[in-house]
Amino acid sequence: MAKKTTWLKASQNRLEKIYSHLFKESKRKNIPIEAVNDNDQTESGNMMKSLVELIKHKHQEDGIDINPPAKLSEIIDFEKQIGFSLPADFKEFYLTCNGFECNEDIFRMVPLSEIRLYKKDFGQNWFYFSEYMIYCDTWGLRQISTGQYEIFNGSFSDKAMTSSLIEFLQRFLRGNVFEIEGLYDWQEELGIKEQR
Repeated sequence: MAKKTTWLKASQNRLEKIYSHLFKESKRKNIPIEAVNDNDQTESGNMMKSLVELIKHKHQEDGIDINPPAKLSEIIDFEKQIGFSLPADFKEFYLTCNGFECNEDIFRMVPLSEIRLYKKDFGQNWFYFSEYMIYCDTWGLRQISTGQYEIFNGSFSDKAMTSSLIEFLQRFLRGNVFEIEGLYDWQEELGIKEQR
């Protein structure tokens, strides 16, 4: 487990440096932020694109809508509003797609523009990024005082599930919300919630 955590932290740090470099270079060369595109691929970016494609393929028959990618400027504006920089995997996700909605379980990864509309969905150093069944349950991201990130279930906000969006999406891919190895099964494994 320690190896996995160390690898995730190292990957996130590398991606943060890449984003910082891209942003500085776009400013230095007077390139609009929107012009920095996904041709600047990273290992994590490829992993995120593959993960979104697998989710899309799995839910194709039941129905899934994948939103177009967010612009880097939208991510930066969102970060200003919530009071912290998003972890690298969240940036990769939003640069891959600005959320998606699956008909099965009415599960959604919420677009940044929608999160920003409702003050109940974000606060200083946290926001809800995912929901199912029209907000019957939510999952959020927060930055804690140590600077670390935690993903949590909105009903049990005092308990962290993971720090990795990739891990969160992999669990959704394996078992959606309710199935074996899905989000609720994972929460039960972590002692967070009884399976419904």
